[in-house]
Amino acid sequence: PVNELELMALIVDIVLFSPAPAGTPVNRIPIMAKQVLDLYTLYKLVTEKGGLVEVINKKIWREITKGLNLPTSITSAAFTLRTQ
Repeated sequence: PVNELELMALIVDIVLFSPAPAGTPVNRIPIMAKQVLDLYTLYKLVTEKGGLVEVINKKIWREITKGLNLPTSITSAAFTLRTQ
């Protein structure tokens, strides 16, 4: 079930921390391993682990990819997830 407050926090984070200039439309759907990347689940998993900096510093991207049900064979998962 989607928590509306968490969803709003995700949207705010995307708007505030996106490297794209304000007002830039999202022109593509994020895809990983030939499936649509669930940004809400990605957000929840990363925040549950303490946030992006913690996930990067602790190098626990494999746990995040596992939580997203992505194949473990994706060698560029950490980079790809950070840039979505």
